[in-house]
Amino acid sequence: MKKLAYLLLILSCLCSPFYNKKKFSEYFVPEKVLECYQQTINPEANFPLGHYIDSIYLDKEKLKKFEEKLEEKGYTKKEIEKFTKIFLTRDNIIYNEKITSNKDLKERVTMHERAHSLVARLGKKEKEILQKTWRNLLERGVFSNLCIYNPCAWHIITNREEFIPYIIDGTFLSLEDTLRINYPDAYKIYERIKKEVKENK
Repeated sequence: MKKLAYLLLILSCLCSPFYNKKKFSEYFVPEKVLECYQQTINPEANFPLGHYIDSIYLDKEKLKKFEEKLEEKGYTKKEIEKFTKIFLTRDNIIYNEKITSNKDLKERVTMHERAHSLVARLGKKEKEILQKTWRNLLERGVFSNLCIYNPCAWHIITNREEFIPYIIDGTFLSLEDTLRINYPDAYKIYERIKKEVKENK
């Protein structure tokens, strides 16, 4: 019975056609809720200011653990149901509500996570172009050089999915010219994503 309930919950979260929409499903949640989620799926990862749900990481066992952690924090059954549904819905973007007190930080984090969402919606050919560009830049040592000035470049080295979001949020804006001059196909994709992110502020 519990297994059926879990499956029904997952299905209810996946019923919307997320990948053909332009706007974003965004939620601001208390820091301790994100903390419970992070401790459940990957205790060793850095604590996020924002999180894009590209895959469902809460399997049946982890979902139960997440709910228990929320209950320990004092949340009601209704609140727990609300939070679990948010984290069980693919393509949702979830933010630490504390970023709302800092305009610049909020803009940077929202641009970053929205870029993740838009990159995920790209077609196969466009994803291959970005992957090939990332690989070429990696082999040329471009990201390693960036690490000298900003340790965040390590995230791009270890995860190609961070490549475009870190340029769009302004962390590595210098790479914009690199794309424009040396990788025109990737630059066209980047420009389109950047425009859409800004249009949906």
